[in-house]
Amino acid sequence: MTITNMIKTYKWIRRIARRRENKLIIDSGATSHFITEDFHLPMEGASNKEVFLPNNATLRTSWRTKLPFDTLTTTAREADVLPGLKRSLLSVSKMSDEGYTTIFHPGEEGVTIHKKGTFNITTSEPPVLKGEKENMAKLWTISATDNSKKREEVNNVYSLPSIPQTIRYLHAAAGFPVKETWLDAIKAGNYVTWPGLTTTAVRKHFPDSDETQQGHMKKQRQGVRSTKEIIGGTQSETLTSKKMHDVYIKVHNVTETMYTDQTGRFPATSTRGNQYIMVLVEVDGNYIDAEPMKNKTEGSMIKA
Repeated sequence: MTITNMIKTYKWIRRIARRRENKLIIDSGATSHFITEDFHLPMEGASNKEVFLPNNATLRTSWRTKLPFDTLTTTAREADVLPGLKRSLLSVSKMSDEGYTTIFHPGEEGVTIHKKGTFNITTSEPPVLKGEKENMAKLWTISATDNSKKREEVNNVYSLPSIPQTIRYLHAAAGFPVKETWLDAIKAGNYVTWPGLTTTAVRKHFPDSDETQQGHMKKQRQGVRSTKEIIGGTQSETLTSKKMHDVYIKVHNVTETMYTDQTGRFPATSTRGNQYIMVLVEVDGNYIDAEPMKNKTEGSMIKA
């Protein structure tokens, strides 16, 4: 390489470097605007903030300055000079705190920053991911735990592969009601917000579940009253054929025992705000019942 070519290459590198020095990286992971020493902005006072880098190293700011953007408010332009920083950073978090909305457009379409109340955002589908801004760190985070994924799959009825499975899922979410009661409630419009739930689908695909049968058992205890006639102190095997007006009452094995248990929280909340079901078994009458509850507090369980 000749000396002329070396000089041209050096000048070209310097031009690229100057362009790079005058640009800021829009960073959603920075809590404030941080400027390099080579940016050459006017100093407005000393600064001594401790800044944590991604590799857990720390740097301290030296001076306060303001960004050269007259379209921003004075507070939104406040920045700190950070010695040792390689690229200047424009904080999305600080812009958000000052009421600005930053939109990252797809592909090569760039990024735009808007004042509050100057635009509207409309969507045609729910977001594919959703995060939240932590108060302490002032940064946005998205949970990546398996628990959140499982909980989302349980609540999502749209992912079920067929109508029979959808009806079975919604039947369980409704508390396993009997067919006629459920159809009457659907006709009354109590399930208008439940996707895919129609009287036609329920009549065709109503599931035969054990929970429905067990929740509506109201049978009399067997062997409580004898049908054998007592003659001379002994019981005869013949049944009483003559109707009598006498009433005989006998108390059989009184235990006065009742058992209850609460189900786990259902994936959907009812229109009356109920999220749990208390199941009750009364031993003497062999009676099983279920009552809805809003929560598992002492007051809700006593009321149920």
